[in-house]
Formats: sequence, C-alpha cells, structure tokens
Amino acid sequence: VSPYHDGAAGRRRSLLPQPPAAEGPGLARPATWPPLPRVVFSFSTSPVRIGRTAALVRSLCDQRPPPARVVVALPQRHARMPSVRWDIPLFLTDQAARACGVDVLFDDGPADPGPALKLSKAVEAEEALSAGPTVFITIDDDKIYRPGLVADLLEAHGQHPRAAIGFAGSSTSRSHFCIVQGCSGRGEIELPNLEGFAAVLYPRETLGTAADLKRFLREVPQPCSTADDLIFSAMLHQRGVKVLRLFGRTDPIIGGFEDDTGLHSRMTKSVHIEWHPEEMKKYQMCLSSRHSIFESLHRLAEAFRNASVPVVRHGELRCNKWCYRFQCPGRDVSCERRAAVWDKATFGWIQPPKSSILPASM
Repeated sequence: VSPYHDGAAGRRRSLLPQPPAAEGPGLARPATWPPLPRVVFSFSTSPVRIGRTAALVRSLCDQRPPPARVVVALPQRHARMPSVRWDIPLFLTDQAARACGVDVLFDDGPADPGPALKLSKAVEAEEALSAGPTVFITIDDDKIYRPGLVADLLEAHGQHPRAAIGFAGSSTSRSHFCIVQGCSGRGEIELPNLEGFAAVLYPRETLGTAADLKRFLREVPQPCSTADDLIFSAMLHQRGVKVLRLFGRTDPIIGGFEDDTGLHSRMTKSVHIEWHPEEMKKYQMCLSSRHSIFESLHRLAEAFRNASVPVVRHGELRCNKWCYRFQCPGRDVSCERRAAVWDKATFGWIQPPKSSILPASM
C-alpha cells in the first residue's frame, strides 16, 4: 500500500478537511517513497458558471491528503463574456473555503489568457508563497471528482516524479485522432496529450518559472488560446517531460453539469468520454497551422498511430488502440460526430480500426 492512500478514502467524509496525522495507518512514509508534496488544485471558470462550482469545490476539499490550496484563477474580463461582471459566491470566501485553502485570484493583465490561466496563475501564486516540493492538479469547473483522486495521482507521482500524470489522454495529428481504451491490468501509458477534464498532475519542476510559462503562452496563436490541454502538452514535450495516462484506477469523475458555454463536456452515466468532436477539431485546426509550438506534437501523434512503433507503457497492461481519420474539412464538427459510433454497453468507441497494445515482454 502506498503511503498516499488512506484506507477509509472511499467513505463519505466531512466537507471541512481535517489534517491527517503525521504518521499512521495508510500514511506511513517508507524510505522508498518521497515525502508528501504540497498539493495545489487550480481551475478557471466564467462569470456565468462560477456560481455552479460549489459541488466541485466540496469534492476537492474532501480529498485525502487534503489540498494545501485551491486556486480559482479568473481574468479581469472574460473574453467570451466581456459584458458580464464577476459575482464571487460566498462559498468561495466563507470560513469553510478559507479552511480548505480556497483562493480566488484575478489575473493582472487586461486581456484574458484563456483557460491556460488556471496553471499560469497557480504557478505564479505559489512562487511567492512556497519553495518546497509542490504538485499542481488542474481540473475543470463543471465536474465533481471522487475521493481518492489525489491519493491515486500522488501514488503515480511517487513512481514517476518527473512526469505529468492524468486519467485521460489522447493523440491528435493533422489527420488522425487516437485513444487507448478497453484496458485490463494496471499501469501507465505514454501519450502525446493529456486531457485536463479528468484531472492532470504537474510537478512544479516540470513547468519552469511563472515567467517561463507566461512567455510560452504569449507565443500561442490566438485561435488556439482555448486549447489549453494541447498547449500544456506541447510545452511539456518541449521541456522533455513524460506525459503519462493512468489505467486500472477508478474513474476520477463522479458527476458534473453541462451547459452551452463549456469548451467541451461529455458525460454518459457519470463516465467520461474521450471523443470530443468539438475539441478534436480544434486540435486539428491548431496542428494544421504548422506553428512551431505544435509541430513536435504532430510528429509524436503520427508515431503513436504507427503500428510499427512500440507504445511506451509501465506496468502490465493489455489495451486496444483506436484511431480515427478525420473525414471532414475545417471545423465541421457535426460531420465528425456522425462518423464515430459510441457503444453504450461497453463505454467504448467501436469505429475500426483497432490495434492491440500488448503487455511489455518480461
């Protein structure tokens, strides 16, 4: 058992987290495991959705180990809703929020950096506060996350301390979109992109300074400013950081809401779905720009879909790789949505072809 798991993590807990004992059942720290890092959650939202984030915040505060901080990163004026003023709800500023470390932070700049603000603002805020081991976990504002999310991510972080780690990921090139699904076993697979809606852990040292991060974001072409998952993945690969998707763990999402203002959000029976035609078409557009930021991702994605190139995996896993060739030009999302078939019985995409990813040879 890893030192990051509390045996009672599955039980319902108080929404006001109590600090765990320094040592005790499930929290002992053998010499082979690194110390528990400081955990910082971060998310961005919009003026019309911030009032609906109470359940999300409760699910973050209820994690064990509890977060040291929950950063709510907001632009001064939201790019897609410039005329709507911010109305900060009480649940983000009351005593329970303060006890959980909830911190509403506005960006200093007049322009909205887009959803990538969730990470850049958190890194900037932590630089002024703490220099110790820190991990940033980014999440979406319209999801509710299960207890045990932090414990699973920290366990994987203990095994891969220099990697970015998440529960969902994909591979998108200018011509194809690929995912790994239908896995048996437990382990991690290296992918070109991590999908932030299912939570992503970034070790502080993989991100550079806040100034480095902001400099990188300024180079992103404007039409791609809302593709934060693609942007972060490109930055990580430029910095030589491995990107790992977890398998064999419980789905991180236990609920959420949908509205017509989200950038992408798809849920089926509380199970996340990794085929988002809207998001994948946005990725395709950014990659097709041939901007230097995204070229390495395109090459990685082309290698990933190549059956002759081995998929890098850790642990014992047997999976299927499912690849889809974009069939429609431009941003024709409805056409792409019709072209792929979702199997409700198996919660998997059944559009061929599938290629098997076998366990590593011993």
